[in-house]
Amino acid sequence: MKRQVKDLIQQKGINVFASVGPKNSIYQALEVLDSTNSSALLIIEENTLKGIFSEKDLARAVIYQNISLYANVESIMVKKIYYAEPHFTLEECLQIMSKMHIRHFLC
Repeated sequence: MKRQVKDLIQQKGINVFASVGPKNSIYQALEVLDSTNSSALLIIEENTLKGIFSEKDLARAVIYQNISLYANVESIMVKKIYYAEPHFTLEECLQIMSKMHIRHFLC
């Protein structure tokens, strides 16, 4: 049987994902990235997933938008979210990631 997302989560002991709210500053989001040793954060408001913020999003914003670190993280977060159900196989996840050209996939 092929490994599923739920197997990976169980193996890694993941039960909490790093997050900030959309009104938090980019600087605050960077502090959370650093303190959690993460490369991406969930953007959550009122228990609802609003987006994702990654190091690459920051790099693009600095290069193309001349963005301030004190702007709200929602100004550069990615709003279109792809995610995996627990029963998805790891191979299915990789196929979706490759097809959609994405680096971070929520499970």
